[in-house]
Amino acid sequence: MKYKQPTPELIESIRNLFEPGNIKKTKFSFDTKSDGYYINIKKMYNYVGFRSGSVLSNYQQIANLLGVENGDEVSRYSYRGCETCDYGSSYELTLKFW
Repeated sequence: MKYKQPTPELIESIRNLFEPGNIKKTKFSFDTKSDGYYINIKKMYNYVGFRSGSVLSNYQQIANLLGVENGDEVSRYSYRGCETCDYGSSYELTLKFW
């Protein structure tokens, strides 16, 4: 199956499903590859999660928006920052849809 590059509006709709956190410290990337769509979110200070609803319902919503049937978490990474002030903490999530 060949995956088409989604419109910027569709990508923004997907981005809006996630908790915003501190926008200046949130990096969102979307990549279309030969084996599916990849979403990567990196945040400082805040865990990567959805605004509302269950993880499953949000996965289903993303899959529906992209016109695919499958979705999975490829990787999740977290690094604890300073024990006193949390400076330097970071969180990253990569999802794949195909």
